Amino acid sequence: MYNEYALSPLTSASFIQTDQLCVKEWELASFIQIDCWSGCEDQVIALLTQHQDKRFLVLHTAPDRLVVVSTNHDLFEELSALITQDVGMLTQLSQSRTAFHLSGHQAQTILQKGVAIDFAEPVFPIHSCKQTSISDIGVTLHRLDENTFICYVFRSFAPSFHHWLTRAI
Repeated sequence: MYNEYALSPLTSASFIQTDQLCVKEWELASFIQIDCWSGCEDQVIALLTQHQDKRFLVLHTAPDRLVVVSTNHDLFEELSALITQDVGMLTQLSQSRTAFHLSGHQAQTILQKGVAIDFAEPVFPIHSCKQTSISDIGVTLHRLDENTFICYVFRSFAPSFHHWLTRAI
């Protein structure tokens, strides 16, 4: 199988590393959307929780919709065996997204230049996600801790998002 990471649209892009901010591309091997049937979301979450082993992250993006992200290339096959058609449907979206990892004391300040989201902990808690747009680019924003975020953008918009990031700094 070919290496999706090697086909990154950002292979020639430079990334930022300062004492206040680090911006880099995060190797994203799996980006899988799970659409749960009505009333089955709790069951799907329970199945994922039992088998998580910290090998993937589960994002709740909408009612009855989850996204599972990982650096594991074989995750779709593993989840296909776990999530049966009677509780939901899996869609492989791995080749359609690029992940930007932003960390440091300035990460939140940079993101606030492009989104109208309240970054206060009670409103945007750690390990949660928000869907928004930055410079007319659709972004799924995942908060890992107080000053660390992953921005998932459509692969074809990754160079434009990288350009926005470098200008926002």
